[in-house]
Amino acid sequence: MVNKRLKEPYVTYGISVIITILAILFFQIVGYPRVVTSTQILDIYTSPFYMIPIFIPFGILLGELLWMLFNIKEIKKQQLISLVVGLILIGLLSLLRYILGLPYSGHTLILAFYIPNQIVKSEKKDPVRILIGFIIFLITSVYKLIFWLDFITYFSGLGVGFLIWIFSYLISKKMLRRKNI
Repeated sequence: MVNKRLKEPYVTYGISVIITILAILFFQIVGYPRVVTSTQILDIYTSPFYMIPIFIPFGILLGELLWMLFNIKEIKKQQLISLVVGLILIGLLSLLRYILGLPYSGHTLILAFYIPNQIVKSEKKDPVRILIGFIIFLITSVYKLIFWLDFITYFSGLGVGFLIWIFSYLISKKMLRRKNI
């Protein structure tokens, strides 16, 4: 049974806040990682102003997914599957970047999926969510391009994230076409 009282923005932003608070606690316990560029590990640690904001859009995506799961009768199944596929790929690749230091930015990877998802695929098309994405993209750009001169991971993360978004978008379109046949 669908809970009509549980509104999508409350779930989405609530999950985003919870994920962001958990990230703050995690980094307070384990510490912030060193800055890893495509060519070297810099002798500086990432700033909380860089590390924490990315969990806001990631939390929004997780919140949208959670809301869809609890309101499955009201949403299009292809939207749900598309978001699940995208989030699994984004989450896995971001985690691999964090653990192994692969040569792409986890931040730009997430944002290159999040921003087009909010503009094109999200049923809400909430301007606040789009603005959040662009503000965090600006923060990420300043750190990556100006402070750390890390062009390679910046642009490779954008490319990989956008390819994941295109892949998830095509999944939803293919499923929609199949349904209409």
